[in-house]
Amino acid sequence: MFANDNEKDLGVATFIRKDFYVANGLRSVESVQDAVTLVKNTKEMFKRGGFKLLKFTSSDKKVIEALPTENRAKGI
Repeated sequence: MFANDNEKDLGVATFIRKDFYVANGLRSVESVQDAVTLVKNTKEMFKRGGFKLLKFTSSDKKVIEALPTENRAKGI
């Protein structure tokens, strides 16, 4: 699994294994920075595996503002 291959670099394999179902991931984290890092590293891990994650949302406006517009879910 590509998650195992990249765990040391990105640290998101557990998130992908346990908090993803089909194409949706759900995780609560401590801070805005933790959320932004999780999104960045998860996107990179999927990219390395040949996948492209497209749309993200968050209950925290600061997290949304930290994401590029093209990575925000529709209507966000």
